[in-house]
Amino acid sequence: QPPALGDARPPPRAASLAERRRLLLAAVLGALPAGGGGAPGARAYQDAGNREAAYADKARQLNEAADWYLFELRPLVYPAQQLLERSDCEADGGACPQLAYLTEAAQIYKRPPQSRSVPSMSKPESTLVMPLKTLALSPIFDPDTSEELQDLTTKFEVVCAKFESAARRGDVPQAKALYETGREEINSYFKKVNRETGLAPESEYFLMALPGDVDVLDNDAYWQRRQRKYAVKKKVDAVSKGSKTARFYAKSIFGDDAVSWDPRGDRVVEFMKKSGE
Repeated sequence: QPPALGDARPPPRAASLAERRRLLLAAVLGALPAGGGGAPGARAYQDAGNREAAYADKARQLNEAADWYLFELRPLVYPAQQLLERSDCEADGGACPQLAYLTEAAQIYKRPPQSRSVPSMSKPESTLVMPLKTLALSPIFDPDTSEELQDLTTKFEVVCAKFESAARRGDVPQAKALYETGREEINSYFKKVNRETGLAPESEYFLMALPGDVDVLDNDAYWQRRQRKYAVKKKVDAVSKGSKTARFYAKSIFGDDAVSWDPRGDRVVEFMKKSGE
């Protein structure tokens, strides 16, 4: 069931701005109907049901983006301690885990060859930037909130570009600092969205702030469960290739967590319990 959002409808005087933003969003997504006519649906999200359903989809994408940032990118910036203890970067050179993993991160940020029909995007652009940008540009929220979210998205894009540059140079301290800056920008964005929706942390559509403390990631039951869920989801996605039928039968291989499209699974109440509860 989509979340019940607060009344974020733009006031009548802002309708034309909301319409322009909807058209811009459609242009970004390639979602305008044939013939280019977009006017009939320009105010579709002002209906509460449509707005809530649209937000639910965006929240799922943003939670998946957060998982990618924590569980895919972070290990490349902060290799496991046991790897660092066994290495000597001065002696190993490019084989040093910190430099080798940072080179891998730089490759992830590299855009694939440009296609004539479809704009090429790097993995971070498609996984991180686009979900932030599409929610910011959508008329789900009022114009002022949308503008603030756009500003936060722009700041995050700048950080991404700087991180890629630092990773290519092999500048480990700078890459770590920029990773943390990017995490803080994501958290600022999430905090703004949560404040506007008014959703409780127990909601599966609440955007949980990304922790920076390695002890929290390694020991907190919530983040441990979330990381395991992400690992299961990766395996299921690889097996199912988007097929719901294949995804259902993947349950026999990966267990109950394989059934749900939500990265936190069907048992969201259980999953959201904090350590010690």
